[in-house]
Amino acid sequence: MSVLSSELPEPLRLFFDYWHSLPKTGLLPKLADFFDSVPPAVAPYLVVADILAPEDTRLRFFGTRLVERAEFDPTGLPVAALYAESLRKRIHEVMWTCVRRPAGYVLRRTVVVRSGFLNENLSLGLPVEIPTSNLRAVMAFTHGTAEVRMIDRGEDTLVQEMKFERWVDLGAGTP
Repeated sequence: MSVLSSELPEPLRLFFDYWHSLPKTGLLPKLADFFDSVPPAVAPYLVVADILAPEDTRLRFFGTRLVERAEFDPTGLPVAALYAESLRKRIHEVMWTCVRRPAGYVLRRTVVVRSGFLNENLSLGLPVEIPTSNLRAVMAFTHGTAEVRMIDRGEDTLVQEMKFERWVDLGAGTP
């Protein structure tokens, strides 16, 4: 895991190292433990999605800085609502595998916000347990969200393109 950490940009490394430092049941930390002392530089850029079934995911938490950049708060929405139709099957597959294996993942995404600003970002998703509800969730940290240029926004989704970069071995191997 330290090899992955050294390959990540500093903000993603901070997120990964904090996740890795938490007490774990098996291979996963609990969501409550994560939020006990999350680094202030991490929390505003977090997304937590409950994974209810292979194609049933809900946004539990959408960090304040991401809400500002998205120009709305999607908390409570299905994850699929944020992705272009062509990407929905793949994001569900990635998130389901993340919590079932468990394994982390790195994605590169192109996001278009409501005002038309196009952003490119790198995201690291890691699984967590929610023992009070017998659920697992994916906690994703997004880095590098920068306004690149204005475009004519045609769809009411955020993620227009997604490139799967790699799986992250958390101790159970990778798919």
